[in-house]
Amino acid sequence: MVLSHSEKDPLQNGYFSLKMKKDYRISLLADHTEGMTMIKLHDKDTGGFLGTITEVQLQFLIDQLEEESTEDTDYYISQATLDLFEEAGADADLLALLRQALGTRDDIEIQWVRE
Repeated sequence: MVLSHSEKDPLQNGYFSLKMKKDYRISLLADHTEGMTMIKLHDKDTGGFLGTITEVQLQFLIDQLEEESTEDTDYYISQATLDLFEEAGADADLLALLRQALGTRDDIEIQWVRE
């Protein structure tokens, strides 16, 4: 596949020519989430769905929080925990999700599941 422009069709005006060899197929709207695992967070006490996080966000949680075993999938979160996360450079979306989950409570136990 070759993407090119010419003097007749200036690049700055957004004109492009796409040349492809026979028998090649291309999806211009590729789904970049294909093959990626979704990680869902739940309130451990109620089972309520809190939201989804990325592998990078999960790794941040794993790195920052204590696990009781290698199979541990739940974490205790408090406002102090979130403050420490912020100081450690946590992803803004992860912090927002956890703050919303905590709400006005003093603490929450969250559990994650890969799907």
